[in-house]
Amino acid sequence: MERGPEGLDRDLAQGAASFVLKSPQLSSDRVSKARLRYPEHAQPAFDVLSRVMLQVDDPVHKQLRQLVHSAFTLTAVQGYEASIISMCRDLLAPGLERGELDFMSEFAVPLPLLVISEIVGIPPEDRAQIKDWCDAFSFIALNFYGHIDEDRLGRVNTT
Repeated sequence: MERGPEGLDRDLAQGAASFVLKSPQLSSDRVSKARLRYPEHAQPAFDVLSRVMLQVDDPVHKQLRQLVHSAFTLTAVQGYEASIISMCRDLLAPGLERGELDFMSEFAVPLPLLVISEIVGIPPEDRAQIKDWCDAFSFIALNFYGHIDEDRLGRVNTT
């Protein structure tokens, strides 16, 4: 048996990792239990959330990874580089002209949406709607573990 840097048995560590990753009791599906706390009208949001790659186990997780794999190979990512640099320059230009920049709202928030929109082919005229949907989805995804009160849930459902 090989010993790790801290003297841990690598075989034991690999076995434990394999158990954790494959155990139904330790599933990635955290949505099923949390959704029970919410009213019927909120269930479509949880239906969507339950299909996100981070929320599913194999074999579905592996199928979803295979769908997006080609978009994130080294060659593909290198192909996006010039476009991403251009987007960065476009986002930074107004702040540079003003001499100040709200980094989060003017750069960090819009950049991922712009990059992903380019990769998957979302036309520029549809990106504002996609941003609204992403914001609503993110609110649900980041808060469903706790509790989302009826007022906030209602506002999300209307976007």
